[in-house]
Amino acid sequence: MTHTSSHRFQLDAATERLISSYPRLTAEEEHVLAREGSDEARDKLVVSNLRLVKSIVLKFSGCGLEAMDLFGSGVTGLVKAVTVYLPSRGRLAPFARPHIRGEILIYIDTFRTAFHIPDPLRRQVNQYRAVCQKLDGTATETEVAEALGWCVEQVRYVRECSDHQQMSSLDALPREPDGDITLGETLAIESDIDAFETSYDLEVYLGKVPHREAEVLRLRCGVGVPDPLSVRAVAERLGMSRSAVSRVEQDTLEKLREIARREFSGGSF
Repeated sequence: MTHTSSHRFQLDAATERLISSYPRLTAEEEHVLAREGSDEARDKLVVSNLRLVKSIVLKFSGCGLEAMDLFGSGVTGLVKAVTVYLPSRGRLAPFARPHIRGEILIYIDTFRTAFHIPDPLRRQVNQYRAVCQKLDGTATETEVAEALGWCVEQVRYVRECSDHQQMSSLDALPREPDGDITLGETLAIESDIDAFETSYDLEVYLGKVPHREAEVLRLRCGVGVPDPLSVRAVAERLGMSRSAVSRVEQDTLEKLREIARREFSGGSF
C-alpha cells in the first residue's frame, strides 16, 4: 500500500476488462437474480455492478491510497450488500452504495491511523485555500491553476485532499463576518453529496423536494454547471440572500439524508 498521485490513480487493465465485460442489468434482471438467491445469481449481481464500485472509488482519488486497494474494499461492501439485497428494496445500486462507500471509508480510516498527510501536501492545500479565498470562492479550476502556476490536474488533486480534511468538521466550521459560508464549508458540501455518488442519483432524489430547494443544491454541488458555485454566486443567480441560500442548502441536505435513510433502511452517511 503506497501513496499515489492523481495521474496514477487507476485500476489495472485486467480489472478494467472484467468490469467492461459485464453489461448493466435491468431492474427486472436484478430482481429475478435476487429472488433466485443461488451463488451463481449472487455472483452475477456482483460482477454486473463492479462499474458502480469503480465510480465510487474514483471519488476518493485524492486520499493518497492505491485505487486497487480501495476497489478491493469496495467489492467487499458490494458482496455484503448483495447478500442481504431483496427486490423490495428497489434497484440494487442505491441500496449497495452505502455498503460500498462504508467499506472504503473503513479502509481509509484504518490506513490513516498509521499515516498522516505529508507536510509538502499540507502546504499545497493551504496555498490552494488561500488562492480560492482571494478569488472570492467563485473561480474555476482553470483560474485557480493559473493563479498558482499549477496544472489543472494538480488543482483537482489538492482540492480533493482539502475536501477530505474537511469531512469531519462540517458542523464546526466558522462563518464569515458577513454571514457567508467559508471556503472550507463550500468544499465540504461535496462530502455530504458523495453519499449519492452520481449526478443521476442526485437528480432522482432532488425530484422529491421542491424546485427551489433542488435548484440551490444543484448549483452548490455543480450539477448542470461546469463547477460548483459559492453561496454568494448562487444567491446572485437566484436573487436570494446568502443566509437564505445557506439555510435552504442545509435543510435540503437533511431532507435528502432522511429520504435516503428510509430507502436504504439503515445505510449510513
